[in-house]
Amino acid sequence: MTVLHRFGRDWVLWQQKSGGLIQRNGEGTRSQLDLVKKAVAKINLR
Repeated sequence: MTVLHRFGRDWVLWQQKSGGLIQRNGEGTRSQLDLVKKAVAKINLR
């Protein structure tokens, strides 16, 4: 599963693998990773 997430002006592509999220391009912080995990959790609940 791939997630396209926006941080400010930057679009970041993340890919979910084996229970973790790997950032494909750009730099991320732990807080950004947590935001993406929450977004993925919301998507998975639907």
